[in-house]
Amino acid sequence: MSDYKDKRCTDQERSAAVEVLSGAMADGQLTLTEFDERSGKAHAATQRSELVDLLDDLVDEPAGLLFGSGASTAVARRAPSDVEWAAHQASDAQRHREMVLARSRSLVTGGGSETGFSLAIFGGVTKAAWQVPKAHWNFNIFGGSDFDLRQCRFSDPVTTLWLNSCFGGADVLVPEGVRVDMGGLAIFGGNELVVENGAIHPNSLPADAPLLLIRGLSIFGGSTVKVVRG
Repeated sequence: MSDYKDKRCTDQERSAAVEVLSGAMADGQLTLTEFDERSGKAHAATQRSELVDLLDDLVDEPAGLLFGSGASTAVARRAPSDVEWAAHQASDAQRHREMVLARSRSLVTGGGSETGFSLAIFGGVTKAAWQVPKAHWNFNIFGGSDFDLRQCRFSDPVTTLWLNSCFGGADVLVPEGVRVDMGGLAIFGGNELVVENGAIHPNSLPADAPLLLIRGLSIFGGSTVKVVRG
């Protein structure tokens, strides 16, 4: 193999470098964030030496892998299989779940009030970044309320939101890691639980995770509770 230094790289060589990076991610050598960063640099590289630097801590003799006579065969062996890619995604999902559970247990700080109250008549109510009481009563009459629990703190491990609506409704944003129990009565209306794509479903959480009970009466109205990832 001739000396690769000070020579410009080709599109084929850039693509080969990205395939090696993809294989390294499937093997657990790179995180998804690191892969995104390095693959972006590979696509933007102009010199062969830049590609070598991106792979130097991942494979032996990256120059030979990319530019040698057996480059295409070697790179092909590094491409992740469907099984490897699935295993990598499962590992990422497990790490995310552990992080979410650790964070959710810190949401219950205590010290708040026992009850709270909010009312929306021909208007709206918004509550965010607040200390949620053990029980909160909300009434919507020709109006609506928005509750954002993503930056809140819970006064008790079990919190009840009483959402009562007549020709109105309430929307609740819930962070991952909080169990949700949908209840209440709806007449000519309904209550809905929505789990954002990629978010951990509240039904799969352990018993020591904070619990949010949704209760109340909706007449020609309803409530939507959305579990948000992140």
